[in-house]
Amino acid sequence: MKRIAALVLTACAVTLSHAAPATNASIEELLVVTKAEKLLDGMYANLDKGVRQTVASTYEGQQLNAEQRRIVDALPGRMLATMKQEIAWSKLKPFYIEVYKENFSQEEIVAQIAFYKTPAGQSVIAKMPAVMQKTMGGVQSRMAPVMAKLQEVMQKSSEEIKAAGAKSAPAKAAK
Repeated sequence: MKRIAALVLTACAVTLSHAAPATNASIEELLVVTKAEKLLDGMYANLDKGVRQTVASTYEGQQLNAEQRRIVDALPGRMLATMKQEIAWSKLKPFYIEVYKENFSQEEIVAQIAFYKTPAGQSVIAKMPAVMQKTMGGVQSRMAPVMAKLQEVMQKSSEEIKAAGAKSAPAKAAK
């Protein structure tokens, strides 16, 4: 009898030690508290600016007739409309919920909600877009020299491969 009781207690302890999965409702509350949809709207503004700059630089210096200019001028708006349609909050929200469910327990979601409701949490939410923008800008500015170095490595490796092939070519011919 003691063995059965011990087995039942052990089974209960193991079951209780597994964290409860996060609920959709709690994840949705977290997304509201963290203003995830508003952050997406802010991303559209940055995308719009980037798309306009890209289109302008693509057609810079080209002689365009009035119809071509009209099409080029409308292009950023059309591109942004497509992006808003394809990455709309209504399409992303279920994805967010699944990602959060896969990575956080109910207890962790509740703790995040509690944190983000505090003044410190609200400060993080307010400042994070600027932090991310500066971080991405810093990473991008560091990528140009990295890409140049990677091209050097690829070129050197390509030359080494050719040289190694040339060394073994006479040996193959002798066979």
